[in-house]
Amino acid sequence: MTRVSSREMMRRMRSPALLVSMLPVLLLGAPVHAGEAPPQDVQELFLTETADPQERFELQATLGIQGGWRDTWESMELSLIAELGLTDRLQVGARVPVQWSLGAEGRGDSGPGLELGLLYALVSREDLGLVVSPQLELELPLSLSRANAPGLELTPSVSVAQWLGAVRLHLNLALGVQVPEGEQRELELEPAVNVAVTVTRGPLVPLLELGLSWEEDEARVWLAPGLVWRAASWFQLGVGVPARLGPGGVAEVRPTLLLTGELALAGEKERGGSGEDGGSAP
Repeated sequence: MTRVSSREMMRRMRSPALLVSMLPVLLLGAPVHAGEAPPQDVQELFLTETADPQERFELQATLGIQGGWRDTWESMELSLIAELGLTDRLQVGARVPVQWSLGAEGRGDSGPGLELGLLYALVSREDLGLVVSPQLELELPLSLSRANAPGLELTPSVSVAQWLGAVRLHLNLALGVQVPEGEQRELELEPAVNVAVTVTRGPLVPLLELGLSWEEDEARVWLAPGLVWRAASWFQLGVGVPARLGPGGVAEVRPTLLLTGELALAGEKERGGSGEDGGSAP
């Protein structure tokens, strides 16, 4: 093993480029080295769309339970999310929500609709711990016959995930394009930015998310602390408290419970013997 003198070390540390390159290591721990598989990350976040696709012939199902609270409990939502890997990079998915009002006044809208999604991992570098995935989601109204049913909504987005040691950074940039029904035929654009940080140093994974969106010319800021228990390689349980911040403090809270399971629909030989893609769970 080569020994480096203290004088030589100080001379090297004077290099600005070296200092910048060492910051992630000093702050976040050991980086992902070539040939070393990244740790297992959480499968689903509360605000941010993840970049990892499912492996070929791998099915992931998530049951979500979410409450809506402002001054009182207003609504409950039960959703089922299914994602299927067609290849190690290409994934299709669907989300079916069921929402009901708990208050006497109700929400005055038809709630979320059926969502269909397509994701492709354009960049999947396990040696760099980097995944970049463009996505496309189509939301269909559940009640087309209702007068207040929303129109179709198309949301292209890009998700990026980067490992820095045991810490993973997530970024999602999205643009919702909605075509309202009725007399108003103008397109409605709703951009959104979400970032998340997860720390994977054990079966319990703490995380923090920040979301910024623009809806009807109004900027909305969301903060979501959460905790995910990786009970097994194929099962995770997550609890999060997304909160919308307003001028007077917390304007809305949506406590969320996520139960996520994975199932391989084919053996390793049928799947082509492929390994993990950018840190997705086996």
